[in-house]
Amino acid sequence: MNWNGKDTNEVALNSIWAEHVEKEKAYMHPKTKFTCNPMSSVEMNNGLGSRVPFVTDKVGYRVGLDPVKLGDDPDVHAVVQGLLDAQKVPQQKYEAPMTSAQDVGWNTTPLVPPNPRFQHGLAQGDSTKFAENYTQKMAGAHMFHGKSGKYLRF
Repeated sequence: MNWNGKDTNEVALNSIWAEHVEKEKAYMHPKTKFTCNPMSSVEMNNGLGSRVPFVTDKVGYRVGLDPVKLGDDPDVHAVVQGLLDAQKVPQQKYEAPMTSAQDVGWNTTPLVPPNPRFQHGLAQGDSTKFAENYTQKMAGAHMFHGKSGKYLRF
């Protein structure tokens, strides 16, 4: 539909907008439960102006190896599951797109299986093959460092 066309009227535009808003509201679930921010404020400590949120743990504390008891509170379980799901892509988190922008690229699986005739991998050039073979065979020896030491001196 042409939004700037002369044949459109305000009622038609309003009904289209109302359908759009209802579709967005059907998938939107506002967050009503308060939780802590998992990325707490960390000073700019790497000199490049970006945050480094990784802090070393206590000595002798085994991170991720000891089981953690969460208790019976369903809110705690929901928060922990939300933090664990934070790194997942939206297709793994939700069963349907949450926004209209996610609608565009939601289905990324190919419609037909790939044909091997059209799958061309990267081929190595001659110099790359030589360098790969040299590093595997010579185990760290420098290419121009002869036994006499004539070419390079370290």
